[in-house]
Amino acid sequence: MELFQLGLVFIFYAVVIGFMGYFVLKFVNRVQYPNSFKISQVIDRIYLAPNKGIIFVKVSNKVLMIGVADNNIILLKEFNYDELSKVEKEK
Repeated sequence: MELFQLGLVFIFYAVVIGFMGYFVLKFVNRVQYPNSFKISQVIDRIYLAPNKGIIFVKVSNKVLMIGVADNNIILLKEFNYDELSKVEKEK
């Protein structure tokens, strides 16, 4: 009977320590990589055919126009984000 109680106590402590470790890792991960910080952002997608299209991605102060096909990804053009936002404001 004493061995059974010792096993239950061991399982209880293992579960408690496991939950504490899980929440600590979740908190540390959230502090290191907050959700509001994004390195890149997809601005727009244009689908030309199934599995083919053009994607506009903002990275830092640049906008990359990327062509995407079945087995191919290629940089088509690179724009300055400030220039594009000026053109958008003029419309």
